[in-house]
Amino acid sequence: MEPRSNTREKLIDAARQLVHHQGLYRTSLNEIAHAAGVPLGNVYYHFRTKESLVAAVIDGYARDVCKNLLTWEMATENPIARLKLMVNSAKDMTEVFARYGCPHGSLCSELDGDDTDERLAKAATNLLKLHVDWAAGQFQLLGHSAPQAQAMDLVSALQGAYLLANTYRSTDLLKAQLARLERWVDDMAAQPPTGANRAPAGVRA
Repeated sequence: MEPRSNTREKLIDAARQLVHHQGLYRTSLNEIAHAAGVPLGNVYYHFRTKESLVAAVIDGYARDVCKNLLTWEMATENPIARLKLMVNSAKDMTEVFARYGCPHGSLCSELDGDDTDERLAKAATNLLKLHVDWAAGQFQLLGHSAPQAQAMDLVSALQGAYLLANTYRSTDLLKAQLARLERWVDDMAAQPPTGANRAPAGVRA
């Protein structure tokens, strides 16, 4: 008999992929159970509702984000290099992002205004907030006078790049935007604090 923990993780993994690929509201518990290779009844053993399963997916994403932030911190003491690691974190996933979009941004968009469970919307929002707050810390280390605003600009530009790449189904567009944002980060390093209020160049198709 398969351990209960394995079944639970299988369900979370299946939900994670299906929600990313086809959207939260197009994904049913029956589809998740089928993708995980377990009977539908097993879903309700581990998760009483679809919302509780989605919450587990978001929790998993949050752990992944925290792990990435720690990895970038440990990789280098240079704030510029750290910010570039964040910018390029999707470089190996350009085809996935171009086809399905950013899983974090997509969840935030789908859950915006959702009155089913406000906690889910807040938890999804926190996925982007973690990036913003971490990036703000890096801009603060660089001596910028408005680190939170700069971090918001950077994360907004990244999310815009993911959205347009998905809209145009273009990996080339995403790669070009990531390269442009790398240059913008270099500009921020070259001219603090006068450059502290310069937003990234708009995402171009």
